[in-house]
Amino acid sequence: MKVKLHQIAYEFGKSTLLVLSNTVIMVPFLLFLGLSDGRTETSVLPFALYYACRILGVFLIRAIKNTISSLELLVAALSVGLLGSILALFGPLLPIFYLFSGILIGLSASWLPSANVTLNHFQPNKEKKVYYPVVLVGLLALFWGLSLSGNAGVWLSFGVYTVFYIIALLYAREATLRQILINRAMPKESSVLFSKREFWIFTGLCLLLIVLRSGRLLDSALSINIALIGFCIFFLLLIYKTGKEYRNYQVPLPLNILTFLNGAVGNFLFLFGSLYVVNIFGKGSETLLLYVPYALGMVIALGTFGKLSKMVSKNFEHYILIGLFIGFIAMLFPAALSVGFFLLSYTHFLLNRWLNNQYFLENHIPEDQRILLKNTTQKKGSLIHQFFLVILMFIITEKQTTSQSLFLQLMNPQSAHLSASTIFHLMSEISIIGFLILIVSYFYLKYRKHH
Repeated sequence: MKVKLHQIAYEFGKSTLLVLSNTVIMVPFLLFLGLSDGRTETSVLPFALYYACRILGVFLIRAIKNTISSLELLVAALSVGLLGSILALFGPLLPIFYLFSGILIGLSASWLPSANVTLNHFQPNKEKKVYYPVVLVGLLALFWGLSLSGNAGVWLSFGVYTVFYIIALLYAREATLRQILINRAMPKESSVLFSKREFWIFTGLCLLLIVLRSGRLLDSALSINIALIGFCIFFLLLIYKTGKEYRNYQVPLPLNILTFLNGAVGNFLFLFGSLYVVNIFGKGSETLLLYVPYALGMVIALGTFGKLSKMVSKNFEHYILIGLFIGFIAMLFPAALSVGFFLLSYTHFLLNRWLNNQYFLENHIPEDQRILLKNTTQKKGSLIHQFFLVILMFIITEKQTTSQSLFLQLMNPQSAHLSASTIFHLMSEISIIGFLILIVSYFYLKYRKHH
């Protein structure tokens, strides 16, 4: 029986890893967010802890002095994810388990995509293929869980994750025993990529994010103000550090801009998109207007990237940026909102795959650190865009009223708000202008490099 179980896991492990690495960012986000009642810390903190660890777990890895191989990171991500999923199954019985589950699944969501992408590139298991019926069944079960109310949805979704994490862990063990996956020793010079600064960035931003997310869900103006002041200080330090060290980037500046842009687009899509849709169209509308187009864009991008990159082998990123441009323009028209979300999601995931390939070509960076470095830059883009939007919303609402009640209502919407349309259209327009400036900056830097 044991031998048969390992053989089954080895047969379907690549399929479960594909599902886990592409859904562990979105599905737990929605599940933990659904736990919040807006009144108690125990209902709010699981989401805050999950989100903070998902965004900032990559900084924690880069802060560790001793180097970690992609195989070790994969096993760590699967182990903490499995433990987090099991604890989440007991959450309906004892809510405190959700707190630990949020931390563990957040770390898994931060580490798993990087490790899986790196291993698939440098150590692809050509003996086994991805079984798309398994992928489809897994995706349908997870989204079915999201559609169920109450504890049933939690048990179904985290039950699927528990099974998939077990299969993926057994697959990694079996592939290691067969020497398909090898724990390569990291070169000593790779230690220059790690610093204590990354650890303090992780710690400080993690606390700020927890305070911000908790304050948002609990309608606490004090918590949000503390988070914003803290981030303003961090932002000024980051600008100073970037201006001082920009000539020492480990990858070309145009590539850094695109990586930063992709992280900001991801935040614009999922976090800002959620607030935008709920405030303007009401709670419940986000599933059809945002989440479905987002998921479709992700799935179609994963399926078409290979063919598109072969058809357009030269300057493929230019076509992706044109797609982003069209998606942002569509966002300006309410009637084309879902089309805009789909185009942004589709091009966002195409750009993510293209960036992975570009970072793999950076031979001066150790193999196991290339995607981690890319994801760190993306997370910075996501964080800066997130706090920029919160500060912008704070300034706009302060001009409209001296009370912070409107700001808190927009940050934690339960229904459509009369003032929301004007505010969020303005915020969307300002964000889109910023994105277009980044896109133009990329083309300018590319032009200047070739002339």
